[in-house]
Amino acid sequence: SILAITYFGSTADDRLYGLAMSPDKSRVFVSGKTDGTLPSGSTTAFDNTRNNTDGFVGVFNSTLSTLFYSTYLGDGGDEDEMVSIRPLSNTSFVVGGTVNGSVPSSGTPDYIENAYDATYSGSTEMYIAKFNNLNTLVFGTYIGGSGTEQLNDVQIFSDGAIAFSGSSGNSASFPALFNNAAQGVGSTTGGLDGVVGVLNAN
Repeated sequence: SILAITYFGSTADDRLYGLAMSPDKSRVFVSGKTDGTLPSGSTTAFDNTRNNTDGFVGVFNSTLSTLFYSTYLGDGGDEDEMVSIRPLSNTSFVVGGTVNGSVPSSGTPDYIENAYDATYSGSTEMYIAKFNNLNTLVFGTYIGGSGTEQLNDVQIFSDGAIAFSGSSGNSASFPALFNNAAQGVGSTTGGLDGVVGVLNAN
């Protein structure tokens, strides 16, 4: 039998992709995308303004009776989505997704901090961010180049490094990084290639 179930969304189109439990199993973390107005939690959102279709993160208690946190994550474009989320504690997490435009890099909110790649290069790009205290950004970075990049999943190593997987339509998206790669040459025929990578914990 189902022990707990809840709707999470608006009167518009809401989709959940990512799901994970906090290490002590007391909280449920979800991520996805929406083009509606999300319910708000008890903690102030990192970004409380939706721009067209945005990604989002939500945090519930284990019985799904209380929403602790909800925030939009996205840019001024359309069809942004957060497809994977991994909690580090009850109040910290790593989230990853795909953005279709440049995210704010100054002011409030500022999505780009301590970045591996601070430049949006066009088309779509992978985006990975780490948050403490639910709404405090530790780092946020693009991953990709001028082609079509899409992030599908993230996982966390014991030392805090972040593994990610996705796809890329541009073999030049990751210059000078394939010296010791199992496969260092991407597609030259215009198709997509799978991509597996690891970011350090910072």
